[in-house]
Amino acid sequence: MNKKAILMCPGPSEVNPEVFLAMAKPLVSHVDPTFFALLDQLQGQLKTIFQTENICMLLSGTGTSGMEASLINFLEPDDRVLVGVIGHFGDRIRMIAERIGCNVKVVSAPEGKALDPDDVEIAIKGFSPKLFACVHAETSTGVLQPLEDIMNICKKYEVLTLVDTVASLGGVNVPVDSLGIDIVYSGSQKCLGCPPGVAPISFSPRAERILESLTPRNYYLDLRLIRKYWLERVYHHTPPVSLFYACNKGFDLIIEEGLINRFERHRKIGLALQKGLEAMGFKLVADKNVQNPVVTAVYLPAEIEDIKLRKILLEEFGIEIALGIAQLKGKIARFGTMAESARPQNVLYLLSALENILKRYKIFKESGTDVASSML
Repeated sequence: MNKKAILMCPGPSEVNPEVFLAMAKPLVSHVDPTFFALLDQLQGQLKTIFQTENICMLLSGTGTSGMEASLINFLEPDDRVLVGVIGHFGDRIRMIAERIGCNVKVVSAPEGKALDPDDVEIAIKGFSPKLFACVHAETSTGVLQPLEDIMNICKKYEVLTLVDTVASLGGVNVPVDSLGIDIVYSGSQKCLGCPPGVAPISFSPRAERILESLTPRNYYLDLRLIRKYWLERVYHHTPPVSLFYACNKGFDLIIEEGLINRFERHRKIGLALQKGLEAMGFKLVADKNVQNPVVTAVYLPAEIEDIKLRKILLEEFGIEIALGIAQLKGKIARFGTMAESARPQNVLYLLSALENILKRYKIFKESGTDVASSML
């Protein structure tokens, strides 16, 4: 068996032992009355975490299942879709929308920057989309997209809104109802602090009316059928019972900590890591005013090969990080401070390991651990 690594990558995150213990509960049938009671609990927990009164469910699949379900259930071929792209996962939304036959237009931002609301409004006025979609926390760049102004613009032009919160829900404030988000999904393995394999999803009454008006084009991710299972107990498919137990405990821990406290913990830990990295000479990919607190991406110095850095951290220090993808492949390293991974000891250990590596390459600048320690 491989030695356990500390997960400091942008997902999956470390999982609380209580969550793992919940998965050891005896299996029950997915139509057992006790399991139906669990579904009711999960719906209530999700409403608290999403900060919404809208319908909430868990999908049997990772965050990408939430992405695909959020598109194929509310769109038809030739529907106009405007996608805000600030990195790789926004581009994945574009790809899926195109694959299901939509007429897609992209509004984008330069590397490390967020979308400009004025650019979004110009694109909406010129394209008249049915739906606008964007990623809240773009893990490929470390950018956190401000949502309020863009959501208000979409309301003004009566455009349906879809927001990917795979990397932000549970770690960054996502007040779904006050923002007026119509369709929102996430993933269990990041700030929610649960194992991979489940995608929370929520949608507004307006989105629900659209859902009912369209002819179904899929089955496994058909939200009409999944909703009937959650609300009316009509069998659709067998969900991952043990993962639902895990989510129930993981969501309990989030609510016990308190959303405000949890957001502040992630903000503080992320900022300490970022300040420590900057003190050591690393340049952040994201602009400071849109820096994501739960995912930090840095450009690597020319002396350090990305694959070599990851190998040293994993094999010598037992730390798992991520490297660049898409256009940033080979250029950056990415660090996650999510859920149980967002702890002071993890940040200090990571910075200490990086200092050790920089000294080997004779490019050490100053101690990032000293800066981070003063903030933790």
